[in-house]
Amino acid sequence: YDEPTTMVDPVMSDHLSNLMLRLKTQLQLTAVVVTHDLELLRKVADRVVFLFEGQVIYFGPVADLEKSSHPHIQEFLAMDRV
Repeated sequence: YDEPTTMVDPVMSDHLSNLMLRLKTQLQLTAVVVTHDLELLRKVADRVVFLFEGQVIYFGPVADLEKSSHPHIQEFLAMDRV
């Protein structure tokens, strides 16, 4: 999925994320999701690859992303808090 919740309203975003989660759990589906939506990431992902300028700066569990001290990751996380 490439930015599945971009340009959709919050209700549709919630429907899409629920569908993705159902596909993941019921069909044991693995998917690559490209997103800037941290809420979606937390809801549907187990692991995350964080890229910056074509380089992997984090790979690991979504739950551990916030523990990263990398400045670009912290900047990304801070945008979600605004």
